Amino acid sequence: NAKANSKDACKILGVEEIPFTTQPYGNLAYSQDAMRELENIIKTLDIDTCIYHFSDDYNTDHVAANTICNTAFRHCKSTMMFQSNPYITEKLFAPNFFIDVSKFIDLKKAALSCYEKDHDRQGKLFDTAIERNKIWGYACHCEYAEGFKVVKFSI
Repeated sequence: NAKANSKDACKILGVEEIPFTTQPYGNLAYSQDAMRELENIIKTLDIDTCIYHFSDDYNTDHVAANTICNTAFRHCKSTMMFQSNPYITEKLFAPNFFIDVSKFIDLKKAALSCYEKDHDRQGKLFDTAIERNKIWGYACHCEYAEGFKVVKFSI
């Protein structure tokens, strides 16, 4: 299931998964309780930069996550969105901040592979993500780059 996939991916990436208890994993919906829990996590851990799902997505969990994050992250110094699914939507994802991820692309592939069984229904989702990183890398004069849409950025 997705919760186990996330745990495995976090282990590969060497990051700590932060538990989110207000709502069950999957079928996410906006609620003040969920927003306040996330806001509390950010305050408790003194997080100043947050990255979350792009607002225009056909995955309803991603849309709900975006709405929750938009409110919960309002006091963070820097926030930006990423595109997880390459859908063609009314609002196009136009990244305006890029990070060279060339050294980490194999790690990203390994982490994404944790989700293949449950999330890669068409068999090309993760290949498409890596190709997108390659295209952005070419534009940024590196091998692979990750693109983000900045909401606000403060150093």
